[in-house]
Amino acid sequence: MQRSPRWSKGISESFHNRLDLYALAASTAGVSLLALGQPAEAEIVYTPTNQKIGVNSSFNLDLNHDGITDFQIWNKYSFRNAIEAKLGVKPMLAANRIAGNSEYAAALPGGVPIGGSVRFPQKGDGIMVWWFYSFSSTVCCGSYGPWRNVKNRYLGLRFSVNGETHYGWARLNVSFPEPKITATLTGYAYETEANKAIDAGQTKEATSGLQLPRGRKLQQVSALGVLALGSVGQSIWRREEDSPL
Repeated sequence: MQRSPRWSKGISESFHNRLDLYALAASTAGVSLLALGQPAEAEIVYTPTNQKIGVNSSFNLDLNHDGITDFQIWNKYSFRNAIEAKLGVKPMLAANRIAGNSEYAAALPGGVPIGGSVRFPQKGDGIMVWWFYSFSSTVCCGSYGPWRNVKNRYLGLRFSVNGETHYGWARLNVSFPEPKITATLTGYAYETEANKAIDAGQTKEATSGLQLPRGRKLQQVSALGVLALGSVGQSIWRREEDSPL
């Protein structure tokens, strides 16, 4: 460290040594604090929307906006030998999966960790809600599925990006005035870090980091620097507390 003559005049060599050590301590602590304060690479990408999926229509869901459809949400209605209405979701890539069981897509409440204990057995289409009315004398009518007249429920989605597994969700409101179904997609999101779970409804990463009390940042930096210097730094620290400059 280069010292100016004016600053050095009348000041002992030991004092210079202490200043050098303090500078080193502060530098070391500064690097440590910068490392602690760096944002995580993980990020949640959230897309708000208000997309109605009416009768005999579908919506191509591209969770990460890479131009590739990850899932298709479809709404079908037919009137032939029976009246049938059905809402479902289809994985568009072989590796993609829908949370639920082997037949129905789960209607998850907010806060459920997708990628944790949620199961993804669905290889094909996941039925959300299904209603039918038959004119047969032996079969009449029925409605099935967890998405009947729900608001702010979530599809749990697992999908592949460049061969890596990512998790996401899609939020929908479903109205079921028989015999037709109307669905509205109100938002969707995914976690950019591979294999990391995302909570249903989560739109940003949980924040964490070192919080320093107001007015004590310099002291904290100095203390961290002294710890980094070991016994020599602690000795200097004690002498500094006992004798002012």
